[in-house]
Amino acid sequence: MALPEEIPHFRIYSINFRGLVDTKRRNDKLAWLQTEAKGIQNLGVVLIQETHFKSTWEANQALRRLGGKILGISCARNNSKGVCCWVPRNSPIYNMVEDVSRSNRGRWSIIRIVTGIQHLHIVNIYAPADSKEAREEFFSTVMYKFEDYTNMILGGDWNFCTDSMDIVKADGRVAEPEDQPSGIDLLAHLELDDLFRFYHPDVIQITFEHSNKTHEARLDRFYVQSHLLDRTEPTSTIHAGSLSDHHMVGMAFGRIEPRIQPEEPFYRMSRHLIKQLANKESKIYRHTTEYLVDAKKQILELRGKGRALAAHEVWEDTKTSIVRYYKEEDDRLRKQRW
Repeated sequence: MALPEEIPHFRIYSINFRGLVDTKRRNDKLAWLQTEAKGIQNLGVVLIQETHFKSTWEANQALRRLGGKILGISCARNNSKGVCCWVPRNSPIYNMVEDVSRSNRGRWSIIRIVTGIQHLHIVNIYAPADSKEAREEFFSTVMYKFEDYTNMILGGDWNFCTDSMDIVKADGRVAEPEDQPSGIDLLAHLELDDLFRFYHPDVIQITFEHSNKTHEARLDRFYVQSHLLDRTEPTSTIHAGSLSDHHMVGMAFGRIEPRIQPEEPFYRMSRHLIKQLANKESKIYRHTTEYLVDAKKQILELRGKGRALAAHEVWEDTKTSIVRYYKEEDDRLRKQRW
C-alpha cells in the first residue's frame, strides 16, 4: 500500500495501568480500554506504562485481545516496570508506524510514523517513582539517547512535576514540586514544551490520585518539540475510575479542518533561536548584532539632524526587520526537520 505524502490527523493517549499481569484485573482494564477506544475519533496510538511484563512474548500474549499492533515493548525481568504502545486496527496511522528503539529496563521506547515526505517520533516514558535520585539518573541518561531523533512527541508518566499548580494537597492547597534538575535539563535540551500548559497556563488538571489520598498531581503529560506546537493540541482527560490511580491523557496531531489563524499571529521564538542568541559565534547572534548596530547609526544620524524622537522613528523598522529574520530562520529550521 502506497504511503500518503503527509501524516494524517490522529490522536494519541497515554495511561499508566499499574500492572497487566494479573489475569482478572488485566481483563477488566483491557475491556475498559477497548470500550473507551471506540468512542475516540481517529485514535492513532495508546502509550501504556507500568505493564509489569517480563518479556516481549508475555506482553504480546496478554495484549493480543486488543487486536491491531503492539509496538514499543520494553520489559524488565525483575521489577514492576514496562512500557508498550497499542496501535488499533482502525488507526489512521496503522500502515505508517514502526518500531525504532527501546530501553532494556522497561523505562522507554520509541516508535516512528513515516509517510512519503514526513516522519514523527513518539517516545513512551515511564520515569522512576521510587526516588528523586533514580529519576535524576534516568533523565540524565536518556537526554543524549534521544537527541539524535527529530520531530519528537514524548508522552507518559513522568513521576515529577514542574509547576506548583500540578500538585494539590488533600486540603486543596497547591504545593511546590520537588526540584528535578535533570528532568528540566532534558526538556530544555530537546526543546520540548508541555503541551497542556502551553494551551492552559493557569488550569489545574489532575491525572494521578495517590492511594492514601494525601495528594493529587499532573504526573502524566505530553511534551512536543517547539516547532510542532502549531500542529498539536491537548484533548480531554479520560478518568479510569478504580482501574488505576492514573487517568488517561490525550493529544491530537494535525486537524481535519485547518486551524483558523489570526491575521497577525503572535510570534513566539523557538528554543533553537534563543540558544543561538546565547552563542556569540552563531550566525543568529552576528546578524542580530548587525541589525542593532545599524539601528544605532541611524539614531545618531537623526539626532545629529535635531530629531528629538530619533529612537522612536528607528525602533519600529528595526523590530520588524528582526522579527521577519527570526521567522524566516524558524521556518527554515522547521522545513529542514520535517
